[in-house]
Amino acid sequence: DPFVKEVERNPTVIDDETDRERHAEMGDSAMFLFEKRYDALRDPPVLANAFNGTCQMGQLLLRGYEQELTNGKHLRNAYVYAGRSEEGMFKDGEESLASSDPRMRLFDLDGGNGGSGGANEYKDKRPYEEPHLYYRADDEQRTLMSGQVLLRGLWGPEIVADAAAAATATTDNDDGEDPIIVLHTADYKYDVLGSNWRDCPRLEDLEKEANESDLFQKFNSSDEAVELRRIAAKLGTNFDTDDWIDCLMTTMCTDRPLPDVLNDYDDGGDDSVFQRILDFATYSSNYKLKHNNAAYAKLGMGPLWHEMLANIRPVVDGTPKDENDGGGPPPKMALISGHDSTLQPLLASLGDDVWDGTIWTPYASTFLIEIHKLKGDDPTFKGKPKTMFRLIYNGEALTSRVDGCPVDSDLCDASILINLVTPFAKIVDRDCKSSLPKDGAYSSILATEELLTTPGGVLIFGSMMLLCGFLGSVGTFVYLTGRLPMCCCTRRSGRGASVRGSSVSREHDKARESYSGISLPERNGRDCGDEGVFEDEEPHTSRANGEQTHGAPTTSHVPATVYGSATESTAISPTKAELDDSELI
Repeated sequence: DPFVKEVERNPTVIDDETDRERHAEMGDSAMFLFEKRYDALRDPPVLANAFNGTCQMGQLLLRGYEQELTNGKHLRNAYVYAGRSEEGMFKDGEESLASSDPRMRLFDLDGGNGGSGGANEYKDKRPYEEPHLYYRADDEQRTLMSGQVLLRGLWGPEIVADAAAAATATTDNDDGEDPIIVLHTADYKYDVLGSNWRDCPRLEDLEKEANESDLFQKFNSSDEAVELRRIAAKLGTNFDTDDWIDCLMTTMCTDRPLPDVLNDYDDGGDDSVFQRILDFATYSSNYKLKHNNAAYAKLGMGPLWHEMLANIRPVVDGTPKDENDGGGPPPKMALISGHDSTLQPLLASLGDDVWDGTIWTPYASTFLIEIHKLKGDDPTFKGKPKTMFRLIYNGEALTSRVDGCPVDSDLCDASILINLVTPFAKIVDRDCKSSLPKDGAYSSILATEELLTTPGGVLIFGSMMLLCGFLGSVGTFVYLTGRLPMCCCTRRSGRGASVRGSSVSREHDKARESYSGISLPERNGRDCGDEGVFEDEEPHTSRANGEQTHGAPTTSHVPATVYGSATESTAISPTKAELDDSELI
């Protein structure tokens, strides 16, 4: 519609009273919202939701929204310089880190005061567009929204300005494109932002090995374990570790009442039943991540570390990305929005000193990897590598805890990090074959998925499907007619081939007689006339909708090559001597 396109370029064209009335009557300019309620299944126990309400299971809550918005502002405070006009935006009268320290200006939108870049650098691509920013998340509501909200805090002023410019653009030549941030995701079932047994069945072997170890068995059969399971039984539930952590923490963090037996946190401290259960659940769940030199964590996080190194290596080497990883220049910032089950194995894979696994990853956690470039030929840096890295987890620098890094510095040779994770940062050639016996259903799923990964397997599977279809058709024919199917044949004779038409006609007449008087729905025990009803290969399970159980306020973030600073109210300032002659790249 030419008129629609004209209105999109210039909304003032509908200022005419007649046009406004016409569009109002049509509802074209109306704004309205839908309210989603989980209340359609009302026949328990046959058909019912786990919980009714307006919240999806695991949905990002308002408090989580606020936390992620603050995370985005922290990252802006640390890495984005938009000119002196933004000084004091984070705290009254306080300069942002990027304002006070030009070395931390990963994004210099002004181009002055010792920085580089400015308007020319972002003339063709906005700073929140690729290749400057890479945004990755799994296809879960809370991770998607957590990343989106964080990016709003990070790029809010620019997005608002660009949206306003798009709304007032009058010609095609104007900068009239709405702000768009590309989100890279995958099918949740197969994604690698967690340790996925579907991608790597051997993960179950390693978990079983950890759970059967002497140390874990001693812990799991202790008097404390028996007592806590007894308390859980009184509450009417089994002790599922992950569910307990989510349930306890979402209840506490949203100021909801706890059961009396657990409502002793304020008075009991570390000896409270609340804290004891939380500690027990944390150790139970995280033990496999630390067992046997973090074998489970390294195998599970291999594909994700591969993705992260695909952004880090080119920055360190000063080269474009590999064509297999998308090619082109590496992003200035790569943001990965994941879960606690993303962050904890990532941390575990870096060594015992980096993360001990005794404290569950808090909501809205951030794990930052900065890459710094040393400047100049100062004798202080003679013989030192030109690129360094810094690890920051929830505002605390962890670099010195990495094996091989100096204990008195926040910066370390980038090659140490790359060499540490490269042996297990793999997508292919992982040792993922399971040796555990599987039950029939599980084994069938894995066997079918493995079969379909090869051309020969696809051919075999297709042939089996055709054979099953043929045998099913023959069986159905015999069941309904009481005889074997006859074929239309040709007979060879000295005078040539002829079709036995009369025989075919007689067989068709017999078939019609055999069908007479049979009611197919009664014979099959179902109504076969409704083609709109199908059975799925696996049942759909309604997700719970009460934020009081699994409505995790937020999710963990792992900005893979997020060259960033802190997530607490006071950002970490680079105070070490090595930073004096370095800059963020």
